[in-house]
Amino acid sequence: MPGSVRRGPSGTTSTTKENSQRGSKRKSVKDALARKGKRISNARRKRLEDYIWFLQEELRLTDWLVPLHDDPPDGDVTARVHTNRRMRVAALQLGDQFFDDEICPDDLRKQTLLHELLHLHFEMAWHFVDDVFQAELAYMSKGQATETFRAGMELGIDQLAYALTDLIRQPFKLDG
Repeated sequence: MPGSVRRGPSGTTSTTKENSQRGSKRKSVKDALARKGKRISNARRKRLEDYIWFLQEELRLTDWLVPLHDDPPDGDVTARVHTNRRMRVAALQLGDQFFDDEICPDDLRKQTLLHELLHLHFEMAWHFVDDVFQAELAYMSKGQATETFRAGMELGIDQLAYALTDLIRQPFKLDG
């Protein structure tokens, strides 16, 4: 209902019209930032895309399209990849930590990119196991099995990325 009053979390009130205006303003600010590309400069984006393609060639993943997503991943993570295995597309999101030289120097950035790309090799296995968990396990054991499998996969992928970081000779430089 237009003009109705809503209570906020702190007990403050606002009208739905005010909320709509705020939401509209947030969206226009977000759209403007996305158009300007403030989060990742064009030069950094080009270096990242070129290096990601180089890593895809090294890992034999050239059949995948890996666009660099503009928004950071949810949560306190350095990077995350979202895949569509049927279309062979994997959207790569980089967190703010990825761009912080103190937290994530270039060699760790290389390892992070390798880690995310290695997930693509394990997608079929992950989806198979996830489908089995969905169909065969009770709710409680499904959650436990999923978390155990996810933790094991993450650890294995992380160790592979760590080992490959030294084997892939071409260094990664975010700037310059």
